Amino acid sequence: PLNSQLRRELHTGKEVQGVVITQVDPGSAAAEVGLSEGDVVVAIDQQPVKTPEEAAAKLKGAAASPKKSALLLLNRRGVTQYVGVNLSTDQG
Repeated sequence: PLNSQLRRELHTGKEVQGVVITQVDPGSAAAEVGLSEGDVVVAIDQQPVKTPEEAAAKLKGAAASPKKSALLLLNRRGVTQYVGVNLSTDQG
């Protein structure tokens, strides 16, 4: 969860809820779209997420869907933005 120390470090307000990205694997779908440590995932496909388990379940569901992608709402150092992520394993 976002505690007061993390909020200061990440420059997020008290109203921001979500899951903090702590690691991005090089070559992953997350790295390809520019996600980085410290980004806060606020929502996935317009559904709020509050725990890492909830985020993982939503991403797993999106990967299994016909579109094989997800729309993430991020808060990066106080700036909110949308990022689309292709979750297909066949990216050749």
